[in-house]
Amino acid sequence: MGGSREPSVASALLEMRKKPTHIPTALAESDEFRELTPEERKLFEARFEYVSSIVDHVAAWLSGSGEGFKEFMDTLEVDLAVSQNLPNPSNADQRQTSYLIHSSWTFDTTVAGMQRAITPRLAKVIDSPTPPLNCSMAEFRTWLKESSEALKLSLESFSKARSLSEAMAAYISMDILLALLLVVCYKARLNASLLQQST
Repeated sequence: MGGSREPSVASALLEMRKKPTHIPTALAESDEFRELTPEERKLFEARFEYVSSIVDHVAAWLSGSGEGFKEFMDTLEVDLAVSQNLPNPSNADQRQTSYLIHSSWTFDTTVAGMQRAITPRLAKVIDSPTPPLNCSMAEFRTWLKESSEALKLSLESFSKARSLSEAMAAYISMDILLALLLVVCYKARLNASLLQQST
């Protein structure tokens, strides 16, 4: 999954699109979104499908897909790293990097409004500590399950958002969870007991 999408991210994102992601009306009507070109809008939507495929990959591994632990971690780490720079890491002029979205697309929202939009379940996972360096496989799997389910919830919350604050809260929550998952992948590289696992 990860390696095959890394070389040409923008084109691959457009090819993998199964169905358009629902963009909340409040966001679709914002000045920032309306200024995007048709291709940029498609790439913005496709990012959610990319993240959804990460959720599906984690769920499959947790359910016993048979994929070895190292193979799973290699693919997951690449996908998470790529997700930080979507839709096009080679385009320095793009108007929808996570930084720009977090900074400028939230201009017409309030911090209080966005924080109220985060559900208690989502907030609990975001605020929970990551597994320790020497965590057991059981601890790792428990945290991974909770975090991937929260990531799925953030995707659903974005699609169902009724206001710009709700949409941006879900988007930023998604990015927080992706970053936390990547941190845990890095930490797992230093955990000998995990790396010795076959599944």
